[in-house]
Amino acid sequence: NLRDQAHDARVGRHTLAVCLGPARARRAHALMLIGPFALLLPLAGLAGSSLCLLPILLWPRALRLLRALPRAAQADDYSVLLIETFRFEMQFAALLAAGLVLSGLLPAWLPQA
Repeated sequence: NLRDQAHDARVGRHTLAVCLGPARARRAHALMLIGPFALLLPLAGLAGSSLCLLPILLWPRALRLLRALPRAAQADDYSVLLIETFRFEMQFAALLAAGLVLSGLLPAWLPQA
């Protein structure tokens, strides 16, 4: 948590942000935000359905969150960013789950040749 990094370092907490330092912690945050998008195409291939690509609809939001990270200078800014990131993660998970469920259901609904 970048928001508490300075405080955590002062009191001796060894969080990921403290261990990595501010710059690398921001890069790790960015990777964890964008990384799941790289897994969507292989997942769609394994599932045999492009419905697993539904989370791609969130790509613009991910970019907005990425751009907001360097500008989050104060604890309040980080708190807002954390809440928005949590919402993004839940939406990503919901779209991915919906795509996986629908990819399993749709073949049963389609007429067999």
